[in-house]
Amino acid sequence: MKLNAEGSVNLFTQTVRDNNPKLRARKKRILNDFCQFVEETQQLCPGTWNFDKAIKVVYNEASIYRMPIGTDTVRIYMSIINKQRTPGVYNEILYTLKQFFKYLVTQRILAENPAHEIEPKKVIKKDMSLERLNTNELARLLVAAYEFDEHVTRNFTLVLALLTTATRIGELVKLKEGNIQLEHHLIYAHGKSGHRRRLMTPGLMESFEVILDDPLRKENLQGEKYIFYSHSQKGKPLSTNAANKLLKAFAKNAGIEKNITSYWLRRTFATLLADSGFNIAEIQKIYHHSNVKSTEAYVLAVERKVLKAIVNESPVVNRLEDFIRSKFTVV
Repeated sequence: MKLNAEGSVNLFTQTVRDNNPKLRARKKRILNDFCQFVEETQQLCPGTWNFDKAIKVVYNEASIYRMPIGTDTVRIYMSIINKQRTPGVYNEILYTLKQFFKYLVTQRILAENPAHEIEPKKVIKKDMSLERLNTNELARLLVAAYEFDEHVTRNFTLVLALLTTATRIGELVKLKEGNIQLEHHLIYAHGKSGHRRRLMTPGLMESFEVILDDPLRKENLQGEKYIFYSHSQKGKPLSTNAANKLLKAFAKNAGIEKNITSYWLRRTFATLLADSGFNIAEIQKIYHHSNVKSTEAYVLAVERKVLKAIVNESPVVNRLEDFIRSKFTVV
């Protein structure tokens, strides 16, 4: 089986087990960049050289010669990447090359994986333990959202939804009227992890009831069915960027000197669940995480005697445990 560089990359990307077109395109870009590096350093005709026994066509010559892509070739390429990219991006590129070469080995195009012995970089994970709000800040943020401008219902519901569900900001801004099931206390969200059912607390359900009938929402959306509207762009929903800007504005008005984003509230909710007595497996189920390590990164451990006080004093998650456990089968 003989395949040139372009054909091999195209066939490989078709085998990637992910329906995300952006991921496939990113892998293809990575491999095309590597192939371009090989072509430029070895003076090969773009896209025409074969992986089969690494036969290459040479510039300015009529002859064909053999030059295997060995570990040294990949190491040189990765050393360049190491100087240009962060450890996380470096590892992504290395993993993609390893996947690609493994595919070529299974297709008997290459005899062995030339990237097999190259080790990934150690990634020092960002400490996110401080990226969450305490109960006093939560109350102030909600008040600030309520008092920010005339779009009271939109602002307050947005913050409360981020704080008391596991819904991502990208999922919230895409919500339409049909995604809200008040009778079942459920939000049907679609986003990064597919279709997810998110449970609404009674307070959030009441907020959604109000926003559905809000004249400002109907006026700004001009017939569209989105929940969270943009008042600067009539007829369009609130963008993710605009929603995060609103959160920062609320925080500033509340006197919260932290550069918060929507993920701060998402992490805060996970911590509040843990504080309420939910174990890590239950929180994983609520967040729809496929890997428990993802859930662990959201949860901040606190001493048990402190936890009870936090839950009892919280104006947001009062009786959270009893309510969610009563609905747990539908989460």
